[in-house]
Amino acid sequence: MANTTKINRQILALVIAFVMVIFALPQTSLTSQAAEASTLKVTGYQSIGSITQGSKVTISGSVSSNYLLSYVNAYILASDGQSVLQAGYSHTISDKKTYPLGGSTPVSALDFSSLVPGTYYFQVTAKDASGCAKYLIKETFTVKASTRTKTLIDYRELEKIGRQPSGTQSCMCFSLAYCRRIIDGKQHSWTEYNSVKPDNHSTAKADPSKAGYTAHYETTEKELWQHVYDELDKGNPVIVHVKGNGASDTYGHWITIIGYENVASRASVSAVNFRYFDSVSITNKTGIENVKYAGYYPWSTKQTKSGIYGYSYLTLD
Repeated sequence: MANTTKINRQILALVIAFVMVIFALPQTSLTSQAAEASTLKVTGYQSIGSITQGSKVTISGSVSSNYLLSYVNAYILASDGQSVLQAGYSHTISDKKTYPLGGSTPVSALDFSSLVPGTYYFQVTAKDASGCAKYLIKETFTVKASTRTKTLIDYRELEKIGRQPSGTQSCMCFSLAYCRRIIDGKQHSWTEYNSVKPDNHSTAKADPSKAGYTAHYETTEKELWQHVYDELDKGNPVIVHVKGNGASDTYGHWITIIGYENVASRASVSAVNFRYFDSVSITNKTGIENVKYAGYYPWSTKQTKSGIYGYSYLTLD
């Protein structure tokens, strides 16, 4: 019995010693190391913020993890933050721990330039080999309506042709001279387009055909400005019949439209979008004025042939 007790004490001592040794060892030597937490994240990304309709977008930053990446996906969502409008997928990556967003397959699949004005979400999701999956980016951005501005000539070139004396009726003659200067680049005189000789500002009567121009009429102001916009886009100035800003109540006045500004779309154009050169006066420092702000407005007059009221304008044949 004494021997048995002694043996049991020895075994207990060995067990205690073994346990003490085990607990003294680093935890990693017990079994395999516990799984390290994933560091899946995005760095270097700059918010899109606001872009102009038709613009391309360059996405910065990269996705990284301490594990190999499984996928990185990118999306454009509708304003509800749920509906997927566009999507780009990396499919399987498996051999990278860092994945740049700029120029990557998922991001390059997104066409930001095709978006109409409004609010959207840009979203990036990713997953790594540890099984960790995250929404790394989900933020709003806006697309603003694009605007266009165009001026056909430096107004100082038209100033060389001169202006009519106040109170005279040679405005269309001067307007035709301005138009021909823009079209062919040559210097012209108002007298080239006056059909009443001898030339006199007070008795002048313009002949648009001498400048290759033809009269047109539109029944609505909206249609007028849309056609003016079309002609300017072709590089052709337009002459418009107006009232206001001191123009004669009997005859009105003719001004030369030489450009447009802040145009969002053809459908939305109005007087506020157009700039003109006046044969009578200048009210600002640039020599060209905004039709709306100058106080002019298109004059709807009764047409001789049809008897219908319409807005008159002249365009290149």
